[in-house]
Amino acid sequence: MEHLIIKYINGEISKEELILLKEGLEDPKTIEQLKDYLELESSIQLSLNDIDPENIYRSLNLPLTPQTKVRRLSPKFRLIRYAAAIILLIGLATTLKFFLTPEITEFTPDATIITLKLDDGTIKEFDEEEAVISVDDFTSDPMVQATENATAIHYNEINVPYGKKATVKLSDNSQVILNSGSLFKYPSSFEKSGTRNVTLEGEAYFTVTKDAEKPFIVETGQMNVEVLGTEFNLSCFNDDNQTMAVLIEGSIRAKSTLNNASLTIKPGEAATLKDENLTVGQVDIQKHTAWLHGDLLFIDDTFETVLKKLERHFNVAIINNNPSLNRVRYNGRFNTETITQILDAFKVNTDFEYSIENNQVIIKNQMPMK
Repeated sequence: MEHLIIKYINGEISKEELILLKEGLEDPKTIEQLKDYLELESSIQLSLNDIDPENIYRSLNLPLTPQTKVRRLSPKFRLIRYAAAIILLIGLATTLKFFLTPEITEFTPDATIITLKLDDGTIKEFDEEEAVISVDDFTSDPMVQATENATAIHYNEINVPYGKKATVKLSDNSQVILNSGSLFKYPSSFEKSGTRNVTLEGEAYFTVTKDAEKPFIVETGQMNVEVLGTEFNLSCFNDDNQTMAVLIEGSIRAKSTLNNASLTIKPGEAATLKDENLTVGQVDIQKHTAWLHGDLLFIDDTFETVLKKLERHFNVAIINNNPSLNRVRYNGRFNTETITQILDAFKVNTDFEYSIENNQVIIKNQMPMK
């Protein structure tokens, strides 16, 4: 529904999608989701006059056509809308609004390739920014498989570097969207009985085909997630020092591999494993799924978290020589901006300087005042 809401606001929704959205609004939960999304979008974008939540909500009750648009912004103002950021210092929220003009960034990220390693050792490469890979399209040599145990499970491994994304369609029709910097291991086909096991390092959005007799299990370094049929986002980057499963719909069970602690969560909740503690709590789903739409969305994120996301999104290395910035928290949404424009946005209300050299961003140490 979030995807349909975004397309509707931008005037990009098709007739069929519009029908689905309006049907979805028959559910009170969807209505609340729409209102919450619009209110959050208004507060993040700052251009409050550009988004009128009540007007957009009321317009959905009109006989719309795919050509009907909700005051879509011109390219100039769309850039302003996304480039605006709210800088939140400790205990103090300061609102800023400014204009950025398109410019060429000072560097060009190194070209990297998405690779798929089949179980027979064959390597496939993909130049696309967002590759779509079906298990039926890429299988190992049948002659090699024939010489192995007929009951052996054949695993493929896909490596998605920084700056890229990939979608994998599994043999049971489940779909996995992999974020930048992710490593995913999956079988060429699942066994007729038992469980459906895959392995993830990084971040992915899972849409799992329901099969009550064959639970779907995602294995990570410290937490396993078991589902029957559902949609959820799972983040387990090694440098994040935590694993988080955010449930969109259905039900999932998270289990720590460190101490066997487990819990079941409901839609809108997240299971988080950090410092060997497994906890559950309500979360803002939009924050954890914005990457699916190509957005960088920061909601009360520390500077350290912001830099990690920028590294993965732009495929750059960032060295922070100004540790005092780690106490600063940021809100903001970006989509088409360069890393230069984003950092300049944060600089407006935060005292730091940076340089870019050889695909490396260096946050400079703050000079002591004389």
